[in-house]
Amino acid sequence: MRAGLVFSVLAAVACGGDIVPDSSVPLTTSTVSASVEVVYEVTGSGGVERVAITVQNPRGGTQQTTVSLPYRGSFTGFQRGDFVYLSAQNQESHGAVECRVRIDGEIIYEARSVGGYAVCSVSGPI
Repeated sequence: MRAGLVFSVLAAVACGGDIVPDSSVPLTTSTVSASVEVVYEVTGSGGVERVAITVQNPRGGTQQTTVSLPYRGSFTGFQRGDFVYLSAQNQESHGAVECRVRIDGEIIYEARSVGGYAVCSVSGPI
């Protein structure tokens, strides 16, 4: 089929004919995907007030800090298919920690850990 198409184009050019694109073949264009807002959330119960968190940022790096609860951090610049990661370690000797990742307001990953110094972790593609 490709050889026939090349021959037809060459014949049209050699005979002085016009080359007309085939409208039945859809043209493809590259699309730039819109960035996605990722929201990381951490809450605690049973007296948990502080956690050490690690989050994946849109550039692929990680950021670590200790925060008071409840925590909510928002990042823009993620693309569909990017990897997200949230880890929260209880800084108390008691209680429970819940961690969530939201995309467009919807929870896509959620986990819970119970106990002193326990770690709650969620990760995956968006």
